[in-house]
Amino acid sequence: MVKLLQRKDIDDERWNSVIAASRHETIYPYTWYMDISADQWFGLIMEDYECVMPVAFKKKYSVKYIYQPFHTQQLGVYSEKPVDNEIVRMFLNKINSDFLMGNYAFNVGNILREEPGYEVTDRPNYSLSLKNEYEQLYRNYNENTRRNIRKSCKSELEISDKIDVAEFAEFKELNNEKRESKAFYQNMNHLLLELDELEKIKVFGVYLGKELCAATVFAYSDKRLIYLLSCSNSKGKEHRAMFHLVDTIIRMYAGENLLLDFEGSSISSIARFFAGFGAKPDIYQRIAFNRLPFKDLRKKKNV
Repeated sequence: MVKLLQRKDIDDERWNSVIAASRHETIYPYTWYMDISADQWFGLIMEDYECVMPVAFKKKYSVKYIYQPFHTQQLGVYSEKPVDNEIVRMFLNKINSDFLMGNYAFNVGNILREEPGYEVTDRPNYSLSLKNEYEQLYRNYNENTRRNIRKSCKSELEISDKIDVAEFAEFKELNNEKRESKAFYQNMNHLLLELDELEKIKVFGVYLGKELCAATVFAYSDKRLIYLLSCSNSKGKEHRAMFHLVDTIIRMYAGENLLLDFEGSSISSIARFFAGFGAKPDIYQRIAFNRLPFKDLRKKKNV
């Protein structure tokens, strides 16, 4: 039986121990990450914390709906044991009984197949095991990636881990190719500051002389090193700074029992960049549903 626990009633220690023991452990479903990223959230629990699933929600125009919090790629059902399709469906039915609309991303261990009443979309996530030594990992790079690394090594780039969150945020806002809203940067700053306070992130920057030309935020969970946010300016792209940075990170952590999690992507050029380091794609799924009556939808549009 699946039951709903309000946030205040969740035993953080027991919940987080389930996440940590899960085969698909990642940073997003821990209570402390959900507290940062979600406006409000509750937990769905099967039996005595055998399986857990975090769900974020908001309320607008008197309608409560499920949403995927800012920079929270995967949630879904987590357990120390394998999670089969029937278990996922039980949790999904619990959402279905309490909400009329929403969107939600399950993790790579929660494959749904076809679900009537839901739009199910497959998304790729690229990851690379770092347990082998660097020389073996490097052999799995493709030739294009090796060529770009060689080019970057001729540019006298220097990498620093002394970049603070404020410097990264300013660099990201100045050089982000994608036009983002003011709310995006507010959410980004809030997330990074809180994670920095918890010592769950580290920012690496690439300098050409005294100029910062690329930077990446890596987040740490028990089993993963997560490529959370990144940005390059025109000089960074010209000198292949991001190739140099990722190769350096792989060299630093090679031989450790960690998964380098690149977080996607559906954009072909970014996917090729990740795959060039030997990363392999896994599929996770997002669902969307809307069972609001037509009159309620029309009323909402006219508000």
